[in-house]
Amino acid sequence: MTDTLIVQLIPPISGTHDEENGAVNYAAHWLHISSEATSGTSNFKTGELSQLLQQPPDDCQWIVLLPGEDVLTTTVNLPKKRRRQALSALPFMLEDSITSDVTMEHTAVGPDNIQGETLVAITRKQQLRDLQKLFADAGIIPYRILPDYAMLQETPDTWQVLVDGERAIVRCPDSTGFSTPLSRLPLLLNTGEDPESDKSSRSVQWFRLADASVPVLPDDWKISEQVVVNPLQHLAAGASNASLNLLQGEFKVQQQDSWNWRPWATAALLAFVAICIGLLETGLETARYNRENEQIQTSIMELAREALPGVKQIRDPQTQVLIAWRELNKGGAGDAGGAEFLPLLNKVSSTIGQQPVTVQGIHFKDGTLTVALQGTSLQQLDELRQQIEQQGLNASLLDAGTDADSAHSNLVIKAMSPQTPRSAG
Repeated sequence: MTDTLIVQLIPPISGTHDEENGAVNYAAHWLHISSEATSGTSNFKTGELSQLLQQPPDDCQWIVLLPGEDVLTTTVNLPKKRRRQALSALPFMLEDSITSDVTMEHTAVGPDNIQGETLVAITRKQQLRDLQKLFADAGIIPYRILPDYAMLQETPDTWQVLVDGERAIVRCPDSTGFSTPLSRLPLLLNTGEDPESDKSSRSVQWFRLADASVPVLPDDWKISEQVVVNPLQHLAAGASNASLNLLQGEFKVQQQDSWNWRPWATAALLAFVAICIGLLETGLETARYNRENEQIQTSIMELAREALPGVKQIRDPQTQVLIAWRELNKGGAGDAGGAEFLPLLNKVSSTIGQQPVTVQGIHFKDGTLTVALQGTSLQQLDELRQQIEQQGLNASLLDAGTDADSAHSNLVIKAMSPQTPRSAG
């Protein structure tokens, strides 16, 4: 079993500023309860919270008690249906009970009391943020943060009052609570009592040190007393039943002793769906690439048949076209072999590539190479034709035309036969 460390912050907890370390510090009592111990106060200490955080005990569940002066509790009637929607609007339902900006306050929901009302605790968000940061800097995650009166036992029709020095820690009959200077307690008890209740049944249960004095209440109050050895030890006895945990909403932390998989179930399901969709998309993409590859291979085969009209069987089009191109190069560009596709294309490609024109298509048949071009003007395309003719080829423009900002034409190129005189351009 794990030990428990209960830390009770001493009011006021506005804190003192440590000039040396630049941090907020708090005065506190703390009680280290061993899982093997049954009683005793030998582990009770008082000091600065920073002193405890410098050398914290190992393997402890930390329970932090805020002074009741800093936590307001009340009860609300929440509908049984649409309870979740009602809880989301709860801070605005309590605006009349809160003097500060409701957006600056943190609301925690407790259990229902015997009257069926829901217990609600309200405290400052910044206070909880400062505390969590202080503990986080020491590598500690508190198991619970509670108002100190939440550790007192809930007793119907009886006010539970723990005298802690000059303070009174009170648990009310309706399960709410507060902490106050002891001198103000009689006034608050009379104010908080239901005026329609039977005054003869009003009762207070005092818990105090042997040498502590208690204020005088009217005779119509039934008073019982119990002497305690240490106030914090008395609070610690109710640790297992305290249910008003302030670590909710943005301040909620995971259990330290076990990993809760439920919050991740939705994320895991979404991740699984995403993986399935990814695999499906990969399969579809692979099928598309295979179809495109088949189309490319078919196109290569058709081009090879056009480039090699004398070859009856084509098994490896790339290799067979390369061999034929090398054979044609051996014969030179001026003989009959120079009129074949690859030598002719090789001869004009560099000239076309040097011009700011776009090649939209290439066709070769019967020794004639037709290149569909798009340029800025017909004059530009004609200058390109003249440059090709200067290489000893016959070139002409067919189907020339213009658009709004471009010109297009088919450049027809073929090797010049020996008896054909070269065009003067």
